[in-house]
Amino acid sequence: MTINNPALNNSIVKQKLSPSDLQIISDIVEVTFSDVGLMGAYEDLCSAAANAGRDACNNLSNPIAVAACKLAVNAAEAECKSRC
Repeated sequence: MTINNPALNNSIVKQKLSPSDLQIISDIVEVTFSDVGLMGAYEDLCSAAANAGRDACNNLSNPIAVAACKLAVNAAEAECKSRC
C-alpha cells in the first residue's frame, strides 16, 4: 500500500527532525500498512495496523519524532480506511 503522507511532507516537521528520523517514520508507516495493501483494505485491518504503527512510534527516542510518527500513522490509517 503506497501512502502519500502529508504529515511527513510538512516543512515544519522536516525542520525539526533529522533525515534518519524521517526515514524511520516513513519505514514504520510503510511496513505497518504493507500487509493491508496485500490483503485488501478492511476498516478493522486498517485499525489494527495503525495500532501496531503507533506502538512502533513509541520506540523512537525523540519526543518530536514520536509525535510526528503518530500523526503519520493516523494519516495512513485515514487513507487506508478511505479505500475500504
